[in-house]
Amino acid sequence: MTSALANYANEAGGVLAARDAIVLQPSAPVAVKNVNDSLLVTCSSKGNLMMWLKRGGTEVSAKKGRVHVESKTKDGNNSIYLMFESINKKDEGNYTCKANVDGKEVSASFNLVVIKPISFMDTSVVQSANENENVTVKCEAQGDPEPKIVWSVKGKPPTGPKYKLMGDGLLVVNVTLEDMGEYMCKAFQITSFTSNYQEQNITLKIRHKPIMLDNTSSPITSYGFVTGVVNLTCSVQADPSANFTWTKDSKTLGDNLGNITVFHDTNLSTLQVVVHNNSLFGNYSCKARNKLGAAKRTIQLLEGTKPDPPTSVTVRSVSAESVELEIKGPLGGDPETLGYKVQYRPKHGDMGWVTNQLSGESPYTILHLIPDMDYILQVATRNAAGYSDYVPEKSFKTTKLQADSVTDKNGVNIKEPCITAFITIFTVLSSL
Repeated sequence: MTSALANYANEAGGVLAARDAIVLQPSAPVAVKNVNDSLLVTCSSKGNLMMWLKRGGTEVSAKKGRVHVESKTKDGNNSIYLMFESINKKDEGNYTCKANVDGKEVSASFNLVVIKPISFMDTSVVQSANENENVTVKCEAQGDPEPKIVWSVKGKPPTGPKYKLMGDGLLVVNVTLEDMGEYMCKAFQITSFTSNYQEQNITLKIRHKPIMLDNTSSPITSYGFVTGVVNLTCSVQADPSANFTWTKDSKTLGDNLGNITVFHDTNLSTLQVVVHNNSLFGNYSCKARNKLGAAKRTIQLLEGTKPDPPTSVTVRSVSAESVELEIKGPLGGDPETLGYKVQYRPKHGDMGWVTNQLSGESPYTILHLIPDMDYILQVATRNAAGYSDYVPEKSFKTTKLQADSVTDKNGVNIKEPCITAFITIFTVLSSL
């Protein structure tokens, strides 16, 4: 570092004008630097007995080290360089260069302002609180001068008795789920010489008891039929994640029953019931629990009617990547029909079935197929109780993918001539 500063100083010395008894470079009366920055200030004079004095009048005499001086004479000018290799906060203050010119003392000074930049401490980007408790969203910033903290909550300034500014953060009173989200802690440093700004985004999570997602207080009704399969679903919002228990007639249900399977995911549980007989209809209860509380939901499984299959399925049109189907519903136009389940897969190979749930008016379009591929498909009717049997499988084949034609600036197709030319060149080369 010393040699680099010295090299710069050699270039910065310049020629001292006759009228200038002593000159500083840079000449600004104030130098503003951050902690750990470097700084070189050149003092030039035609005089002698040159020295640098720091605040209080103490001479800077060290010839090497973090803060030191170096001297040089060139073209009759004397220069003394004040070098800071790594500035500390304690270096802040006034520095004066003195020289003796024709028996008179001359001097020039500058003031060094040292900024300790903003840094956030003890500030996690994700913070948590329990519902209905007071929480301080932590944000502490340090620096010199001391930063001023300004908060925003979901893009707006916090106002009212809900919030209170604290020394180490923002107090939020009686937190609810509505208080979840993004908080921004903004830190400002402003002086007469400089300004600085940093921000920290903080996500506040609220730990709370399970809440049923559909907000329905009365029992939910579901339908099934003997020999059918029914999925009963219980979905909650909870933090920490909920554990689920299913019961029927005060009996806990689990995978130990041959006709019952339970599937668990994060805050989601599905009870799959294979309806062997009428005894499986009735009320099922789902309880979701974590350490902060519980929520309960009753699902009433009633006997419905197995739907009839569609009366016909017709392939109306086929492209390279789609097929359009005309589906006619069960005879009599069953008003309970909710839609259709379509399954399809390539006719050859071991690819599994892809399932689409269709609703609305026919015709229906299946997308994202493979060009020039033989497919088979099957269709079943769907109502509230479940699915019908599938109609006999249908076969179809997608078309080949057609390349776009290429035209010149006059709109003339040039694709075929290019291909012909390529074939001609290939033929000539092959004969060589």
